[in-house]
Amino acid sequence: MKYKLSFITILLLSIFITGCNNIGIQGGDMISSPKNAKVPIKGTWKITKYKIVNDKIANKTSLDNMIGKEAKFGQNIALFHEEVVLNPQYKMRKSTSSYYFVYFYKINPKNLGIDMDLMDIITIYSSDKLFYEFIRIDDTTGLMYMEGAFLYLTKTSDEEPKNKNLGFSAKVNKSLQVQKTSSGVLIGLKKERETTSSKKHQLDYRTLWISSEDNNFDYIYEMPNLVIPRGRGFWNVEVKKNTENNLVKERIVANPIFDDNSAPNNQDSEQNTKTIEDQNILVNENNRIINVMFAGNDYVTAEIIDYSEENPNIPHIRVIPLDNVTLGEGIKISDIIGQAGKISMDQSAAAALTSTNRELREVLEENPKENSFTVSRRNGHWILKGRINSLSPEYSDKYLDYDINMIPPSKLVNYDNLYVTWSKIKDIVPEAIDAYTSPNQDFALIFLDSEILVYEISKGELAESPVRSINIDPKEKVVMAQWAKGDETQKWYKVVKEIGKIVN
Repeated sequence: MKYKLSFITILLLSIFITGCNNIGIQGGDMISSPKNAKVPIKGTWKITKYKIVNDKIANKTSLDNMIGKEAKFGQNIALFHEEVVLNPQYKMRKSTSSYYFVYFYKINPKNLGIDMDLMDIITIYSSDKLFYEFIRIDDTTGLMYMEGAFLYLTKTSDEEPKNKNLGFSAKVNKSLQVQKTSSGVLIGLKKERETTSSKKHQLDYRTLWISSEDNNFDYIYEMPNLVIPRGRGFWNVEVKKNTENNLVKERIVANPIFDDNSAPNNQDSEQNTKTIEDQNILVNENNRIINVMFAGNDYVTAEIIDYSEENPNIPHIRVIPLDNVTLGEGIKISDIIGQAGKISMDQSAAAALTSTNRELREVLEENPKENSFTVSRRNGHWILKGRINSLSPEYSDKYLDYDINMIPPSKLVNYDNLYVTWSKIKDIVPEAIDAYTSPNQDFALIFLDSEILVYEISKGELAESPVRSINIDPKEKVVMAQWAKGDETQKWYKVVKEIGKIVN
């Protein structure tokens, strides 16, 4: 009888686990459910009040005007703050209030009037792009974060919203008009490391904001480190260095960007920051340097080099989730792309090994490691690349980088279309080494060795001459390009102008 009960228990647990993703990589996010065809917050919700948590970006007049406004969520449509998305997807997970609010917003939940421990977090997507997050307190009460404030919502109806009852056409037309006239991009730059006989100098990272408002490029902003837009706001990502006992230890630090006054004065916040910073340092006798190679919304890829007198250079590449930068081994390609990613990696690696010289092939691993891949640039597009390392420390500086024959998934890269062909770009700007075009197809960034040229685009053609030129260091390389369009452009700009400075 005990055997039967144990078997049934294991079977039920297996079914439950299969239907859900893994336990959250940070301790507070408990379980993530699959994107659900049902709408967990279906109906109409009215905004009743708000609480400002970031004075720098909150607009009190705008927030006052939102009192009494409605948010509507259904299977075919979601509407909030005059923003509309069609065919939204809803993903729900459990989180502790102390973890969620302290980690992502640096505020004590009690300051928001929240005493409960577990909450439902419903993330709303459209075409795999985040729309908003809804924090469900109970069946009739919820919160949503927008531009430095939490909005309190009360449910007024369970009915499925219908397009014809929303003034839908007018809202969509307004949204499309804004999208056609406004776009912007955050460009992350890495200045290559200088090496002398005595030491390896730390890398420098910075972020540029370049935007177009009715073809106007008046202001270019610069911010230190990598400023990454995420679902819950902007994050600062940097590489910090410790020197102790003649050893250099670099580590990735990732934190939400907030007004200093909004951080709660408690131990939970301090401990959380310490955990992110300190656990990324391995206790060993090697030096460690880290080169960020690519930054997306939720992941960064990095080259991690451990070296000592015995092992001069052991370069590994890893894909690291921003929610857990302490994950030293990174994630596997199958974690992001599935089994098809592993198959493509194996096939691409085999072809690369076959075509390389015998001397190198004999000292390399026979099979690629699933966690050894990154994102790189080639001819105006992001591509996936893998790395095969040496079999033994004796040949630690020997490795083979190869292209993975698969388009990077949306979990890593968004907006990678080149609306002017690479051949046309090279015809007009022969010195071009890279190029990006906006999702609105209204402007292009052409990268040269020491400057960025901003060109307007009309009907798939570059203008005769650039409208702006931005100086960059010849040693700088692009590691990030995050695009915004429409209303999102203004949201990003509000943050950028507070934390950045105007250049050029």
